[in-house]
Amino acid sequence: MSRQVKIIVGAVIGVVFLSVAVVAFMRGGKSSSQNEATSGNTVRIEIRAMPKMTVKKDGKKIGTTPVSIEVPKTNQPFDIDTEWTEQRIYRTGQRMVPRHAHKAVVPDDNKTVDFSAKDGDPVVVEPPEPPDPVEPNK
Repeated sequence: MSRQVKIIVGAVIGVVFLSVAVVAFMRGGKSSSQNEATSGNTVRIEIRAMPKMTVKKDGKKIGTTPVSIEVPKTNQPFDIDTEWTEQRIYRTGQRMVPRHAHKAVVPDDNKTVDFSAKDGDPVVVEPPEPPDPVEPNK
């Protein structure tokens, strides 16, 4: 085999290998059976947030963003709650402020749910009761 033929065969093999790698990357590395399972009775919900947040589904902690969950396909919504802490700086010093956000998600199709600090509300912390007044000495 001549040198030119070897170069051409090597180039063709390289192009085929590269094409297969691109197709596998574009499909996300999933097999067709995984794609069928996701498109059938279950859906994938991607939960993303900035800054990182702790995620709860119906009150149960499921992780820290980004989180991906598979749930049964339905028209009934479920609750997603996120919690995080923001640092606030005041004249009197810094304070860590707990925050939370809530969204109801209907898992009728694959979706991405995004949270941001703008979605959050401060967590209301009940102030401690004031001490009993001290009677002045007479």
